Amino acid sequence: MEAAAYKRLYPHEHYAQFLAAAARPDGRPLGRARAMSVARGVVSTANGSALVKRGRTSVLAAVKLEPVAPELDASGHGVLEVNVELPPMCSAATRPGRPSEESHYVSRRVSDALRDARVLDLSRLCIKDGVFVWKVCVDVYCLDHDGCILDAALAACVAALRDCAVPVVAVDERGKLAW
Repeated sequence: MEAAAYKRLYPHEHYAQFLAAAARPDGRPLGRARAMSVARGVVSTANGSALVKRGRTSVLAAVKLEPVAPELDASGHGVLEVNVELPPMCSAATRPGRPSEESHYVSRRVSDALRDARVLDLSRLCIKDGVFVWKVCVDVYCLDHDGCILDAALAACVAALRDCAVPVVAVDERGKLAW
């Protein structure tokens, strides 16, 4: 029987063979992580960006900063927004149309991880209390999905945020931004 058909018809037996041999399907030992490479500053039109390759999974993250009015309940804090896209080109399992449940899940998990780890101090994103704050939009695009998407997306976000340069702005006497 062809290996792909066996894996699809008998997934438990397929993976049990690898567990018995203490190896992963790609030949790595069970305790070894996939190799990772990070390149920062790959998108010139973004405030910060990074390309992460984790095994054969490739993820691109880009940060755009936008001055916005603060939220009512946090007037002195900036806003972090993370959006993960899994386009049809990244995997045969991904279909065109509405975003998949996996992309929503990864977006939520990455956003939660960045907030919980306090990767960004949102209070430092205040331009003028009650008037303007920075909205940090992190867009993550999966270019090739071969597993460990959550790890790759999180690493790409952290690297892109580290690459990010916040512009110097001030609020003039009319309440307008001066760049």
